[in-house]
Amino acid sequence: MASAPGQLQVTTANTAWGPILPAWCDICRVECNSEKILELHKNGKRHKRTFAENAIYGSLASGLK
Repeated sequence: MASAPGQLQVTTANTAWGPILPAWCDICRVECNSEKILELHKNGKRHKRTFAENAIYGSLASGLK
């Protein structure tokens, strides 16, 4: 199942301690251990910088069409 850029993609796996819910950031191409860690990542410097760079390049590329 594909998700839109920047959207949360969650898959599950069961362990003896309960389900593991890794989450993926499409913008930075990183996997986080949980939704909570993903939210922390989204508030971090790297994510914000990468998001801003993608927005700039995306607007430049759309202007070239």
